[in-house]
Amino acid sequence: MRSYYVEGLENKIKYISFVRVMVQMSDAFSFVYFKYNERRTLRVTVKNIKQKLQPYKLYSKKTNILPSMFTLNESGHIYNLVAYKSVPEVVDILVLVDSLWDWDYPNYPMDLCFFKNGYAHFISSAHEEYSILYTDDKNLVQLLREHDIKLIAYKKMEKNELYYDSKTIW
Repeated sequence: MRSYYVEGLENKIKYISFVRVMVQMSDAFSFVYFKYNERRTLRVTVKNIKQKLQPYKLYSKKTNILPSMFTLNESGHIYNLVAYKSVPEVVDILVLVDSLWDWDYPNYPMDLCFFKNGYAHFISSAHEEYSILYTDDKNLVQLLREHDIKLIAYKKMEKNELYYDSKTIW
């Protein structure tokens, strides 16, 4: 499996194109809903996104192992990973923000990721401003490039190195 850095998704037009392609080419996507251990309430913007996505929810779980990172979480913060069906109806919700990097605490859920066959084939970390696509699908790579999405080949990966979650298969 090949990995690619994905660049340019801070551009609204490219971001919208990217979301449309990824929703079409994925089974599921996820966000991380983060709260400090003081259990502060979620911001209205986060609650609105969560409510809009509720009909597409597959599952949620509190975890320290996430598609784009893992944390020792010595402070006891709350990381709630929520996966949703990747269906055309979610596109309008996912493009409410101007950029991939907007999916970050505290204003929005964190770290948009997409799944195919249970594997996270796209991960992002908004606060680190990185995103990586994992795929052997030449059609997906070509389609993204046709939408002027910059993919920089990185390295070969084994499937067992990728984040896997069978609950994202529906």
